[in-house]
Amino acid sequence: MKRIVSALLPPALRNRIHAYRARKNWDEVLNNWAQAAAQGKAATLSQKRGRILIFPSDLDAITGALGDDAMITATVDMFRTVHPDLAVDMFCSAGASEIVRAKGFTPVILPPMKDFPQAMADRFKGAPYDAMIALGADIMDGYYSVTSTARILIAADLAVRNGIPATILGCSFNDKPAPALAAVYGRLDKRVDLNMRDEISFDRVRAFAPVTPRLVADSAFTLAPGHADPEAVAWVEAQRAAQRSVVGVNVHPMLIKGATEADVEKIVAASVTALRDVSGRQPVSWLMLPHDYRGSDGDATCLRPIFDRLKAAGLTNLHYLDGEHRAADLKAVAGHLDGVITGRMHLAIAALGKGVPVLSLTYQDKFEGLYRHFGLPRSLLLPPAIFDTPDALASNMEDFVTALPDLTGIVAEAKPKVLDLARENYTRYTAQETV
Repeated sequence: MKRIVSALLPPALRNRIHAYRARKNWDEVLNNWAQAAAQGKAATLSQKRGRILIFPSDLDAITGALGDDAMITATVDMFRTVHPDLAVDMFCSAGASEIVRAKGFTPVILPPMKDFPQAMADRFKGAPYDAMIALGADIMDGYYSVTSTARILIAADLAVRNGIPATILGCSFNDKPAPALAAVYGRLDKRVDLNMRDEISFDRVRAFAPVTPRLVADSAFTLAPGHADPEAVAWVEAQRAAQRSVVGVNVHPMLIKGATEADVEKIVAASVTALRDVSGRQPVSWLMLPHDYRGSDGDATCLRPIFDRLKAAGLTNLHYLDGEHRAADLKAVAGHLDGVITGRMHLAIAALGKGVPVLSLTYQDKFEGLYRHFGLPRSLLLPPAIFDTPDALASNMEDFVTALPDLTGIVAEAKPKVLDLARENYTRYTAQETV
């Protein structure tokens, strides 16, 4: 009946009613949070228990984006240097509990938003956690979901109010944060470690709300490389023996927000043209390097047809990294390359962390801060509009290939400082015996 009545209302009135209800629900969450915060009692956790709680950025896929896999793995590895038998609990949706168990963690199902603040207060009261670690990534400005951002901030706040250290790992903050989040950031307890992974994000969040962030680099820089695919390594070595540079290639549908089939075709066609043209002018080989396996948004949606079309055109300087690989293993693969062209920030981080220069195809405005850490030129940041002009894409790719020796030197010089900044995410736990 409600749906029938709603359908009879004028659209403008329907929208006003929806907005009113949304504001009412939001205010209720904030009020519930204030009540839960008032109940907090900071217990003294003198004896560490060897258990942490992780709040992933994607509660459904958990590590569908390999950047999340990198940050989770780096975090768990860091804590296990102190607690080899570390136990890990992880927030997730009900549908992701088996994914969490398969990783060796204990799932903690998140409650509905209305009940969230009190549920968090109840969970943290006397809880056996040495820390709550949240993956801030690129979700802390509300770009994807205001609710997802608010959940992390509320959980971190209630953790510290109950004596449990809480850290939001280095994250980005765009130039158009959701206005509703100002009230949430404004109430955040100062004891929460709010880490920003670049200077630009650091300045933006301070201008947005009265918070005291810390400047770090992305925690994924601390990820230890795993095992590179032997077939890929053998192919790279064969190309090098033929006096060819080897560059990883990674493009994906999410480079254009809400990408249609026509948008995907534009990305594919422009990439094919550019890679073919550069191949005709430079001694370079291309490794198609997927870094996200999430169905239609995953990298294979673009990379597989690019590879197939180039093969059909007669190019032999190509290899496709088949299968699904962990973030650590892809970092190891990236370390064998001369350069990487990517639209995935955490593939860029993996490559730079191994000293390999990167040409980035950007979406959101989160890459500039990363490049500033390394002192790399902004000319290496290409907007999605570059796919409208394949000749310009080819020109930028060729310039990148020819500049690889100089760029490698720049990256090598900056890398130690960036790695030190990445370790700052965990200073609370490594500088003091609090784990």
